[in-house]
Amino acid sequence: MTGSLRRFVFAYIILHLLAVLVFLLVISPWLRNQLVNQTQLRMLSIATVIREHIRLSGATLAQAGLIDQLRPMVDGANVDLSLIDIDGNLLGDTSGKNQTDESRGDFPELRQAARESFGIDRRSDSSQDEPAIFLAIAYPGTPGQPLQGFVRISVDEQSITLVNTRLQQFVWIFTLSLAALAAVAMWSFASREMEPLHAFSIAARRIAAGQYDEIPAVLERNDEWRSLSDAFRHMQEELAIRENRLLENAQRLEAVLSSMIEGVIAIDAVGSVMLANRAACEMLGLDHARLMGRKLLELVRIPPLRQAIEHTQLNRVFGMVEFQTFDQPRKTISARVSVLTEGPQLGVAIVLHNITELRQLESIRSDFVANVSHELKTPLASIKAFAETLRLGAINDQANNMQFVQQIETHADLLNEQIMDLLQLAKIESGQALLEFVDVSLSEACEDAVTQHANEARDRKVALVFDGCGPEVVARADRDALLTIIDNLITNAIRYSSAGGQVRVSATRESNLAIIQVTDTGIGIAPEHQSRIFERFYRVDRARSRDLGGTGLGLSIVKHLTQALGGAVHVESRLGKGSTFRIKLPAPKMPISQ
Repeated sequence: MTGSLRRFVFAYIILHLLAVLVFLLVISPWLRNQLVNQTQLRMLSIATVIREHIRLSGATLAQAGLIDQLRPMVDGANVDLSLIDIDGNLLGDTSGKNQTDESRGDFPELRQAARESFGIDRRSDSSQDEPAIFLAIAYPGTPGQPLQGFVRISVDEQSITLVNTRLQQFVWIFTLSLAALAAVAMWSFASREMEPLHAFSIAARRIAAGQYDEIPAVLERNDEWRSLSDAFRHMQEELAIRENRLLENAQRLEAVLSSMIEGVIAIDAVGSVMLANRAACEMLGLDHARLMGRKLLELVRIPPLRQAIEHTQLNRVFGMVEFQTFDQPRKTISARVSVLTEGPQLGVAIVLHNITELRQLESIRSDFVANVSHELKTPLASIKAFAETLRLGAINDQANNMQFVQQIETHADLLNEQIMDLLQLAKIESGQALLEFVDVSLSEACEDAVTQHANEARDRKVALVFDGCGPEVVARADRDALLTIIDNLITNAIRYSSAGGQVRVSATRESNLAIIQVTDTGIGIAPEHQSRIFERFYRVDRARSRDLGGTGLGLSIVKHLTQALGGAVHVESRLGKGSTFRIKLPAPKMPISQ
């Protein structure tokens, strides 16, 4: 505010001085003319008095010593007196200058005086550069000679200029003094009148910072500031309401975008990111702070996405594209690109869907169809081959016909097992399997499973050992489902262990989890197969698996039953060193009592 007042007062002083300057430019010529007119009247009065004095004394202009008698009359008047005859000859002069030889017959004031009784002329005297005023009056003569000569008074205009200059100086001094006093008074008045402006500026800065509690208090005033204060207060209230609405809308938008599993990105016409939710950042493997305000295509260098964005901006049409990310693990993303705003250059909105799992499921389904076709085709082909052999005459071969029938029965049993496993797996996945959750002692369940597989282990010369566990090791699960899980794990462990190997079963409790662990010393599983062994019909070694029997669905049933019981299954294996399958199931808060 001080700067504004300073400029305001300074501008006032400048305008004031300019007004005085214009005034002086206008008034100075008029004032000088007035001074000249007054001087001429004074000169006429002096000349008239001298002429009458000479006439009353009875002297003539040519009388000797007359000029000395008249000198006292003009000494205090700052004028020069000259007596000139009818021919223009100088008879006497009070200036003391030697001008007796100068002819003045042609001077304008003398010619005019001869015609009109007095004459005036302004010119520079021959003895000085400064202009002067000359006034001459005719001096009458005798009846035979009507005009004796002239009485002339001259005044140097320097005195007029001096008076004019002093008047201008007085005006300037008065003006500057008045301007200074007015500036002080104006500064004091304006400071008091503009004092609320400082309060308004503070309140405006607080509003810019989001603080709406500062209201300029000018209630004691009854002028425009009071009206402005009321309008300012109303503006604060409206801004506070609108900001709260915007904040609420932004929070709702942030909540909606954060809860979406779809990624949402909005970019402007030049490709800079204006909005991005957490899902989009996770899909693209980018940090949110790094993404905002940056150009998307500089951070995500995926050609199909770039082409889709450019196509949408150029043609103003909806576009879809599917691409894979480069980071590990690689994700398959489906992007929907649409126009965001209308204008010469368009921003776009991008909605991202992570379809990695969908594509994996499609791949698994495709593999499942191929595998189930292959798995069912093999026993059916064998049954058909043995049946044709019997039909073509082998039924009469008493030595081998029963062997063919047994093979048909074996493959039929395998086919039935596969169908039953598929039905069981379908029930588990669809949630139709009826599970009864009770407290199951893992000691009893593991002992029953080990006892059931003791003969098979002995036939394959594999040591089957149960480490035992206390009665407190209890799982909250369906007993039949739990026995199916342990049975499938032990079966696989025995079949993939060589003669002389060992299968060890153990059960422990950790916090609120019951853990079953089946460890073998078999062939092991290579790392690239470990993530897929729980898929339907997935076999690491198809030829060996088929020779060992089984439907190829055991581990898939283990995984889905474990998940249905609220648990998880993990595998650790080294090729040629054996495998360890670990089942983690929920345990009751308190162990059952024995």
